[in-house]
Order: sequence, then structure tokens, then C-alpha cells
Amino acid sequence: MEALPIDLLAMERATSIVLDLGHRFRLRLMMIPPPVAGGSGAFTKLTALTIITAAVESRDLEALVSSHCPRLERLSIIGVKLLGGGGAASSFSIRSDSLTSLYIHLRDSSLEEVVAPRLEKLHASGDTGFHVAAPMLAEVSWQDVHRAYLSNGVRRRPLKIAGAARSLRRLCITSPCSVGYLLQRFDAVDWLDLTLAVPQVSLESACGMPFWI
Repeated sequence: MEALPIDLLAMERATSIVLDLGHRFRLRLMMIPPPVAGGSGAFTKLTALTIITAAVESRDLEALVSSHCPRLERLSIIGVKLLGGGGAASSFSIRSDSLTSLYIHLRDSSLEEVVAPRLEKLHASGDTGFHVAAPMLAEVSWQDVHRAYLSNGVRRRPLKIAGAARSLRRLCITSPCSVGYLLQRFDAVDWLDLTLAVPQVSLESACGMPFWI
């Protein structure tokens, strides 16, 4: 079933927006003028934005969070399906000078890059990692599926962090393909939460006992 379109309107006085649309709807920005270099954007006072379970074109979402929200501090993107040309799954990037907290979980899509000089908290999950340039980063939570390889045998892309300090307040990892990099990337962590999936191993061949651990 084709997703039903919903047009987002410019709201210059809004400070917080939550869009919980469901998988049947497609968010569009057709009613918002294209961003102009040096302009203030369509959401000049918005500091918090949450988008849940919707389909949206990657270029529209990138323009919304990177160009139309100059004061955006908290961004949550949960279960959003990004669309490219012809409705195919796509990817996007986030560039924000004001963003301090990012919570992101994408389905059938990927985030390429986050450039946010004031970003302090990053909570992310998905099938592939991305590049983060955030010198103020203090808390990282990274979760991906428990397999390090895609179904076609290609290794999943890990999370990469550039510019941040060598210490964190908090680091949470549930990721087989990023755990090694993240543990080596930071020298000191005040709070470490590490969860790894351990595959079942048969002991029957080793000691003749028919049970699993």
C-alpha cells in the first residue's frame, strides 16, 4: 500500500514538535520554501524535534534538520524510513551548529555523517554505522544487530568518531562490529555498559554432554 502524504508546514513560533505518524504516512516538505543561504529557516525557535515511524525523502529530512532549524538542540528520529529517487531506501547526513543531543534509529535506511560541534549525547542504533564529528561528545550509546555481516556477506560499517576527546562520561555498546574500535577510541570512561551476543555452543562434541550454553 502506498504511503499517504502529509505536508509539514512552516511554524516559526514552535519550540517543540513531535510527529508520530505511523508507517502508512509519508512526510513531505513541499509547503516549506527551500532553504536560502544566510536565511533563518522555517523553524526559527524550534529546539526539540521528534519524528517517529514515518517515510520521508532523505533530501527533505536533511534540509529540515540541517537548514531549517537553526536553534535545534534535541533531535530524535525513530523508525523512520528514508526514501530516495523512485521511493527506494536512501541515506542522509546531519549538520547542525546547535544540536546537543541526538537519538536516532533508522529502518531500511542509513545515516552517513553527523557534523555537530556542540553535540554531547549520541544514542544510535541501526544496521550500519556512520561518521561522527563532535568535539564535545561526552555520552555514546551504540546498538546494532548482533551480526557483523550483512546477508550478502558484506561486513557492516562500524561507527566512527572524529574530533572528540579521549574520555567519556558514559559509553554503552551492543555491537559486534564496533566494540573493538570504540574501546580503543577512548582511554577513560566513567560508566561502561557492554553487552555482546554469545552464540550457542554445543558441548556434546567436546565432552559428550547433550546440552547447550
